[in-house]
Amino acid sequence: MNPLIDSEKKHIYFLQTYTGSLLSRAIKKFSAASYSHVSIGLEDSLQKFYSFGRKRPKNPLWAGFVQEDIKTGVYQIFENTKFAIYKLEVTQEEYDKLTTVIQSFEENKNCYRYNLLGIVTAKVGFSVDRRNAYFCSQFVATALEQSGINVIDKKAGLVHPMDFADIEGIELIYEGVLKEFTPELPEEVEMSPLDNKVLKMI
Repeated sequence: MNPLIDSEKKHIYFLQTYTGSLLSRAIKKFSAASYSHVSIGLEDSLQKFYSFGRKRPKNPLWAGFVQEDIKTGVYQIFENTKFAIYKLEVTQEEYDKLTTVIQSFEENKNCYRYNLLGIVTAKVGFSVDRRNAYFCSQFVATALEQSGINVIDKKAGLVHPMDFADIEGIELIYEGVLKEFTPELPEEVEMSPLDNKVLKMI
């Protein structure tokens, strides 16, 4: 079994990436940060993450709530994507609330838009909060806040992807080039809590 995973504890995961796309290059140049995008994951398998980004990998203009797979989609197009994965221990109650929050975003994904204006103004310290519109780090911070996981001492609209690396108690578990990454899975990987809920509805 993967020594980084303890089945008796609940963990959530943060995926920070830099694809080298036009937008990510602009963000990196402006912020001088190593990574320009962040997603949140619920699975110990480290396969699926959730964020706000491209709905179609080849179309940067159509963006909103997305489920990301580390081996397909935009990460398959930008094969030299650099990444870091962090894990954070949470309580069962916090984990369950976060699962419910993300499920709500999933079920209503067509209602959400990408907050491009917000990402621009956040760089100068001004938060633009638009109804049903988020950029990646704003979404992750909002999901944590709505779940009672109060680990970011900033307004969600001012949170940057790199801020999650500074959370107290967070642990860096992987870093490198994403195409070279193969997670060491435990012998028995539990199904995603979101997948379980979908199956129960069928």
